[in-house]
Amino acid sequence: MPGTNYQSELKQPPQPTARLALWSLVLLLCLPILMPLLLALVSVLMSLVWSTDAYHAVSHALS
Repeated sequence: MPGTNYQSELKQPPQPTARLALWSLVLLLCLPILMPLLLALVSVLMSLVWSTDAYHAVSHALS
């Protein structure tokens, strides 16, 4: 039949809801792996901030 393109009907891009569900599943599966790393990074950064604040407070008090 002229004008009928069956290939375009078979290869449709995924729907936005399916794409969102896929990314949500990937994030949910990676979260247990990434969360301890993120918490460790935040802990290191906060200890640096606190040590810098403590250093400035002590140096200001001694001067």
